[in-house]
Amino acid sequence: MKKNLLFFAAAFFSMIAVVLSGCADNLTGNETVTGSGIQGKRGLTIVVSNYEGGKAERTILPDALALDDLTFSIEGKSSTSGTVGPLTITVETDGTAYVPLAAAVWDLTLTASKDGKPVLKGYANANLVSSPDRVRFTMKPYDITTKGNVDLRCTYTYIDGVHGEVKSIFVALFDTVSGNMISGTDYKETTINGSFNYNKTALEPGSYYFQVFFLNKTVTNYAAIDEANDVMGYYGDLLIVDPGNTTDKDIAIPDVIGEMPAAPSEFSAYLIDDSEDPDHYNVKFTWKSNSTNERYFKIEIKEYTDASTPKTGEAWKTLDGTNYKTAASDLYVSGNLLPVAKDSKGEFVYKLKTGVLYDATITAVNKFGSKEPVERITTGIVDETGCTAFDSTNSVRINRLAAIYYLKNGTLSTDASTSISPTRVIEYHTYKDANISLKTIHKTAAPQENYPVLVRNGLDFTRWVRNESSDESEAAAVTETDAWRNIEVKAVYESGIEVEIPGYTDLPAARVSAVIESTTTDVKNGANEISENKKIKITVSPAADPATEPEYEKYEVKVNGVSVIKTTSNEMLIDTAPLEGGTYVVNVLALAKDSTQWYTNTFIIKVSK
Repeated sequence: MKKNLLFFAAAFFSMIAVVLSGCADNLTGNETVTGSGIQGKRGLTIVVSNYEGGKAERTILPDALALDDLTFSIEGKSSTSGTVGPLTITVETDGTAYVPLAAAVWDLTLTASKDGKPVLKGYANANLVSSPDRVRFTMKPYDITTKGNVDLRCTYTYIDGVHGEVKSIFVALFDTVSGNMISGTDYKETTINGSFNYNKTALEPGSYYFQVFFLNKTVTNYAAIDEANDVMGYYGDLLIVDPGNTTDKDIAIPDVIGEMPAAPSEFSAYLIDDSEDPDHYNVKFTWKSNSTNERYFKIEIKEYTDASTPKTGEAWKTLDGTNYKTAASDLYVSGNLLPVAKDSKGEFVYKLKTGVLYDATITAVNKFGSKEPVERITTGIVDETGCTAFDSTNSVRINRLAAIYYLKNGTLSTDASTSISPTRVIEYHTYKDANISLKTIHKTAAPQENYPVLVRNGLDFTRWVRNESSDESEAAAVTETDAWRNIEVKAVYESGIEVEIPGYTDLPAARVSAVIESTTTDVKNGANEISENKKIKITVSPAADPATEPEYEKYEVKVNGVSVIKTTSNEMLIDTAPLEGGTYVVNVLALAKDSTQWYTNTFIIKVSK
C-alpha cells in the first residue's frame, strides 16, 4: 500500500515538510541507509511528514505524489570541510530514515526524485555541535526544470436552443502576468456534447491561467477569435504544473454561456511603506475573485474635493486588463488586472499623487457586462508585511501628503550627537479628519534638553512661514497643514533682519570663508566681533569636485540687502569703516560658469565701534 504525501501550493509549487534530528560521527560516500539505524553511531533521524499548504478553492492542483514513487538523497558540506553524499535515503513506511553525520555545522540539500528525475529540493543548515532536536526542510521545485503534464476531463452545461448555438470550444493556457497565450498549449473542440478532454505533456513547471472559450464559429487559432462577436461564454482557473508530475483532474465548468461575472469582494488599499517621494507614493490594491468567467478586472480611481464628495466628471484613472500598463506607464508599478482563480486574491500596485484625496472601486468584466462597482472596504483590514492599510482608523479616503521644510542654511540637531544641514527635510503623513501639526522646533538652551533645535549663524529658529512668502519678516507663522494637501514651508531665524534672496540655490557654507584681513580670525556667524574699522576678506574656494558642484565666474556681496561688491575675483574685501556697530546679514553670491544660475551663502557679522 502506498503512503501518499500531499503536495499543495500557494503559488506554483508543491511543498512538503521534512524534519531531521540528532548528531553523530562522520559518513562519506554514496550509501543506502535504512531506518533501523547503524550500530555504534548516532545520527540525524529524517521524518517525512504530510504537509498541506494553503490553496485557492478552485485552483487546479497536481495529483498527490506517492511516497513509494519517490527516492530521497541528501548531500552537503560541513564547517570542518567534511562532506556527505549524495547519499540515498530509504524512507521507511513510518516516514523515518537515519543519517549518521559528524558533529559539525552542516549545509544540507535534500532531493526527491521520481522516475530518476528530480522533482523537489529542500535546503537547511544543521548545527550538530549544539545537538539540535530537529532540522526542517521545506521541499519546493526551486531550480528544478523537469517537465510536467496536464490531463483534464472537463464537463460543461449547454442546452441547445437555450444558450444559442455553440459551434466550437477553444482551450489554452495563458501567462498569469502578461496574459499572453502559451504557444503550443491550444486545443480546439468542435463536437458539442457537454464534455471534452484537455491533455498536454512536457510543460514547464509553474502556474498558468487555464481558459475556455465557447464560440459561435470554428477558429484555427487564438488570434482569429473576435471576442466582441464570437464569444458566447468564458471559463478560467489557475492551473499548477509541478516538475515530473501530472495535473490529473475532473473539471466541472458551471453555466457560463451568456453570463456576466460575479462581483469581486474584499477590495482593499494599502500604502507600500517607505515608497513616497514628494510627488507620488505607491498603493497596493487587493481583492478576492468570486467568478470563473471574468476577462479582466476594472479599477476606477476618483479624486475627491472633500472627505465625502468625489469630483464630477470622469474618474482620474480608469484601468483594466487591457490598459493597466499603457494608460499611464510612468505610474504603473507591478501586478495586473487580468483574471485570477475564483476565491484567490488579485493584486495591483500603482502610483498616486501626494496631496490629493482618492478612492477607488472595482468590477469584474466580460463581454456580457459587469455587476455594480464594488466599494473599497475600510474596516477589519489587517496590515501586511511592508504595507499599511488605508482604513477608517487612520485615514479619510486614500491619501498621503508631503510636508516639505526648507532650512535656509540652518543646522538641524535631532539629539545631542546628530546634526544635519540639508536644503530641505520632508515628512509624509496620512490625513484623517484634522489638520496635521508641523514639526515642532525647540529653543537652544544650556544644557540642551529638548530636541530638535534649528540654528543658523548662531541664531535660533523662530517660525515656519509658507515657502512662497516674498517678505519673511511680515509673513505669518504656519503651524499645521491645510487638510490633506501638500505644504512647503521655510524657516525664519532670530536677528530682526531677514534678507530674502529669491531664485537662488544654496552655496555650500564650507566654500565661503570670512576672516579679518591679514589674519585667520573667523568672523562668520559672530564668531569674533569686528572692531577698529577692520576689513573683512571673503573667499569663495573652488569646488572640491567639479562633477558635483559648478565652477563660478562672477561674485557679488550684499550687506543687509545692499550690494557692496561685484567682481570676477573669488577674493573680496569689505570695509567695515562705514558701518555702525551692530549685527549685519552678509549674502555672498556666486554665478555658475556658462550659466544664469546664482548660488548664495548667508551669514552674519558683528561690528563693534
